[in-house]
Amino acid sequence: MARHRTLRMKTAKHISITALAGGVGASKLLLGLYDVVDPPGLTTIVNTGDDITLHGLKISPDLDIVTYTLAGVIDPAKGWGFRGETFHALKRLAVFGRVNWFNLGDRDLATFTASVRRIFPDRPLVEIPDNDPIFQSPYDLHNRTRISGMWAIRTGIPYMNGGVVPHWRGIYDDRGRVMLVVEVNSATSDSWEWADDPNYPEAWAGQGFRIAINYVIYSMTH
Repeated sequence: MARHRTLRMKTAKHISITALAGGVGASKLLLGLYDVVDPPGLTTIVNTGDDITLHGLKISPDLDIVTYTLAGVIDPAKGWGFRGETFHALKRLAVFGRVNWFNLGDRDLATFTASVRRIFPDRPLVEIPDNDPIFQSPYDLHNRTRISGMWAIRTGIPYMNGGVVPHWRGIYDDRGRVMLVVEVNSATSDSWEWADDPNYPEAWAGQGFRIAINYVIYSMTH
């Protein structure tokens, strides 16, 4: 008869662990570590590469997933958002023509609103003019166009939710420098992700990298 051994993880209450985390999968691993390591000994560096700004709010999806999971308020079925979340605000924003591809729940909305107001309490979000230095350093981007993701190649539809016209909006400081850029109806970050795929248009990939380079050069020179 085969013998079966039951393995139990020994607790490690007196060690320190630094974890690199993404979103749903990493949050489950962190929850396990949280059970065997003293909370003060667990440091987590969370991905911010997927951060976006939507409806004037700075959103950090992975950071929120990790926070909600460790706080015990995550929706276990979806793996993101609050348990029992509602989406009334998102539905009303859609009525007014605002983009709604990102499922921003009502309680999430409160989190992000408070966050962005703490960062920029008195700064309006305005359209960035084509002659702004951010579009001239070093590449001339006044003729930039909408960038779509790989989903556009798969579906044949180059936009989402009627978002045909792209916009670049920003928050400026007192010296007229752009502090934050919001891209509406343009998926620049998707162009970086899919640039090495032979099926992804070079025009989108090239413009995406030129935009990124301009953002970096502008931030170092202005």
